[in-house]
Amino acid sequence: MSGLSSTLQTVLAVQNALIGQLLEQGGGASLVEHMFTRQSKSGREIMAEALTGTMRADAGMYRQAALNAMEGKSIADILHTAAQGMQQSLGTMIGALNDPTFGANQTLQDRYIAAREDMEKLAANTEYNGIKLLDGTSPKIDIYIGKTHKEIALDNVAGWIASAVPDKDTAVKDPATALSTLENSLNDLKLKDSSWQAMGAGFKTSAEALERQAKIYDLTAARSILGARADPSDRLLNALLSDQGRLMNFLT
Repeated sequence: MSGLSSTLQTVLAVQNALIGQLLEQGGGASLVEHMFTRQSKSGREIMAEALTGTMRADAGMYRQAALNAMEGKSIADILHTAAQGMQQSLGTMIGALNDPTFGANQTLQDRYIAAREDMEKLAANTEYNGIKLLDGTSPKIDIYIGKTHKEIALDNVAGWIASAVPDKDTAVKDPATALSTLENSLNDLKLKDSSWQAMGAGFKTSAEALERQAKIYDLTAARSILGARADPSDRLLNALLSDQGRLMNFLT
């Protein structure tokens, strides 16, 4: 019994020294890591580390794919914002044309002209990372999501405005026809906007799913490597009982 009691006292002394070192020097993380460092790894641990490397690489791939999907959503959001602005301009033009004094009212005509110019500016200046999205210069943008990719088709809205949105002179000459044309153009733009919104929602859903998949791989990798190692409490007890010399040398 005296031998066992002496061993327990030694264990307690080493534990107290360890706790004191952690509290006084704030080196808890590095000390514990040093204490748990082993001279060699088991075959199971080596295999687990190889497997976790693969899983972490896969997690990185999924996370990059999620970022790419969010880039697609950003483009769709920009298109949606532009469409909202152009719908507002078309509404202003339709409101001006609905006034029976439009043909003789310069204020209404100026408002009509300004609204059309606003649409033209939006079509000319809407861009993403230097890529024009609505002036017809870029037919599409490829978004790579893992091993697949999606195409964002870019409409030549600038050309569409020129052909489908009557200018002021045309509207003055035949306001009824111009009004009908504008209402059709507004409906067309709403359809485009709905498509862009749906596309943005789809990219967001993909990004969220990919990010969840990345987290699953990260968690699985962490569990794999932890599962290949001994229980931390067992390793602590073994270190305290069988390797006191190394611990005491580190502490002193």
